[in-house]
Formats: sequence, C-alpha cells, structure tokens
Amino acid sequence: MHTHQSGRIPARHSDMQAARQLQSKRRRAWSRGCALMLSLAAAQVFAQAPASAPSSSGSPDALANLEVYDLLIGTYTGSGKSEGIYVYRFNTGSGELTRLASAQTVNPSYLVVNRDRNYVYAVNELPGDKGPASQRGGISAFRFDRASGQLSFLNRVSSDGNDPCYLALSPDGKYLLTANYSVVANPGGSFAVFPLACDGHVGASVLTVHHEGGGPVKGRQDNSHVHSTVFSPDGKYLFAQDLGVDKVYAYHRYTPDPSATSRGLFGPTDARYTPSPAPARAIWCSTRAANTRI
Repeated sequence: MHTHQSGRIPARHSDMQAARQLQSKRRRAWSRGCALMLSLAAAQVFAQAPASAPSSSGSPDALANLEVYDLLIGTYTGSGKSEGIYVYRFNTGSGELTRLASAQTVNPSYLVVNRDRNYVYAVNELPGDKGPASQRGGISAFRFDRASGQLSFLNRVSSDGNDPCYLALSPDGKYLLTANYSVVANPGGSFAVFPLACDGHVGASVLTVHHEGGGPVKGRQDNSHVHSTVFSPDGKYLFAQDLGVDKVYAYHRYTPDPSATSRGLFGPTDARYTPSPAPARAIWCSTRAANTRI
C-alpha cells in the first residue's frame, strides 16, 4: 500500500508543475500581446518633462514610472460629433487624463509628429465611400505648443489622391509621405511625397507614384489600395504596402536632394521590386483580406 501511494504522489506533483508552467506561459504570451497592443495604440504619444519627484521613501521603480505624456488623437468627423484632433495629457503617477485642446480639421484619421515634436501632420481622409471621386484628400500641418498642448493650424495641401490613410516622415525629416488608399479605380491608389519647410509648412507634392493591377478578391481588390509607406531602419529603402494588388513594393536609393544622377527621390521604376538575397531580417506582413500572416 505504501509503495502504491508513493508512486502516485510524484505523478500528481508532476501534473501540478506542468499546469503551473502552462499557466505561466499563457500569462507571458498574454503580456507580450498586451504590450504590443499598447505600443501600437500609443503611436502618437510622447513624454513631457517628468512629474514632480515623490518623497525620498519612494522606490526606484516608482520614480522611473512617474511621467507625463501627451496623447494626440485623430478622429473621423463625418458624424458631426467630432471636431478633429484632440490633445490629452496623461499622468502615469496619478492616472489622471486631462483634455487640453482640440483643432478643427476634416477626418484626421492618421497623425504623425516630427522629430522635434514641434509640428503635427494629419491626413484629411476624403472623399470617403460616398464622396465624389473627383474630390481629393488633404494633408494638414499644425504647430504644437508642448507647454500648453495647443495646436495652431499652418496650412493644408492636396494629397494628390483619394482617401489618404497613412503618413511617414523621411529619415532626414525633409519630406512627408502619404499613402492614398483610393476607394475608386480613378484615380486609384498611390503614394505622394511632400517637402517640409523649416517653419513646419507642408508643400505641394513633388512626386506621386501610382500602382497598377488588382488582387483575387473581387469588389475589394479591383484596383490599387496603398495602405502604408514605411522606411527601413537604415533609411535607404521605402516599403509601400498595397492591399489592392496584394504586393509590397520596395523602392530604394532614397536621396533627399534629387539630381540628374540620382533620378529623383527614389530609384528608377524598373528597380521598384527589389530582389532579396538571404535576408538578415524578416518582414512580417499581415494580409488583411485573408486575415493571415506571412
């Protein structure tokens, strides 16, 4: 009897250890997913000066976490319930979220802040599903006062396409790029490049690139839908994701000062599809239409 019982106890102990290990793995996986979601949601969040220091009895962790962040929130304004861009201040020590300001602009569904955090750029996602195809979207520039959180309108230019949905700054901060999703085939999806002035104003586009073709999903991929424009970490390449034609376009040889030898801001169109040898880094692509990842 004693031998039989002693043989069962380690088995139960082993089962309990396995269960605890499984729960620990699940918690770590959930934490990683949560951290990813938070990092994506906080794309246009940046820190202000640290909050006042707590008493000397505070722990080092508490001191490190007491920061104040500015949150810039873009919205859709078609319902008439939103003004445009909203600025909030979040205190991580107290958990308090305070509205500071708002700026009126149409459908600022995507925002980007320049490196010095003095200027904010927003798409004006037009015309939308029901608007006239002849109406072009826009890019709006604002000056940002970091002390007060106020936004001051600078100017707006045409996005040179329909339904702009993404913005990216060139590595040197001299240019702003937008992805024009384009619900309709004419003008179709594209991306455009805009020069930025020292005072934050955005100029008219100096380059617009259209993609041709479609994908297998009828009614959804009948024409190009450029969804994003992302620079490589070294700043030498630009990747344009096109949902409509099921391709990621690689543009190379970015040069901030176009010349006859460089043939413009990016390499020639016949080198648009950059072949890759054995890659040192992987690029993960989420296929939105099929809800898969490659």
